[in-house]
Amino acid sequence: MLSEHFVVDEFRCGSGEPVPHELLPNLRRLVVEVLEPIRQRWGAIIVVSGYRSPAYNEALFRASEARAKAAGRAHGGVAQRSQHLTASAADIRPVRWSDVELLGDVVDNLLAKGELRALGGFGRYGSWIHCDVRPRVNGQVVRWLGSGVGSEPG
Repeated sequence: MLSEHFVVDEFRCGSGEPVPHELLPNLRRLVVEVLEPIRQRWGAIIVVSGYRSPAYNEALFRASEARAKAAGRAHGGVAQRSQHLTASAADIRPVRWSDVELLGDVVDNLLAKGELRALGGFGRYGSWIHCDVRPRVNGQVVRWLGSGVGSEPG
C-alpha cells in the first residue's frame, strides 16, 4: 500500500512493467501529498496512467508525432521527458467520465487553499486530469489545457 486508498499496481506502466523500486519515493510523494488530498475531497478516482517506462513513453511519443504529422500539426504532444518516466505523475479521472471538469475544479480549489503544496504540474483534458510533483516555476504550478493523448508539456 502506498496510502490508505492507493496501491503500487495502480501506477504500473501501460506495457505492464511495474514501477521500478528506485522510483517509489517519487510515487509515494505524488500519492501522499497530491492524490490522497484529492481523493479525500472528491471520493473515488481512477488512475488512467501512472509510471511510463522509457520504451513505452518513446512508443507513445512516436505514435503521437505520426498522428500529428498526418493531421498537419507540428507536434503530437507526448513529452519525451515526461514526468511519468520518473513516477512523479499520474493521469486520473473520476468514476463518472462526465465529472472530469468538476474534478479539475476540486483540484483548483485545493490549490487555492494551499492544500496541494507538492503539486507542480496540472493539466486538464476532456476525460482526465494530469497531476505531477515537478518543481514549481517561480513558485507557480505549470498549467495547461490538453487537447488529447499526450498533449502535456513534460
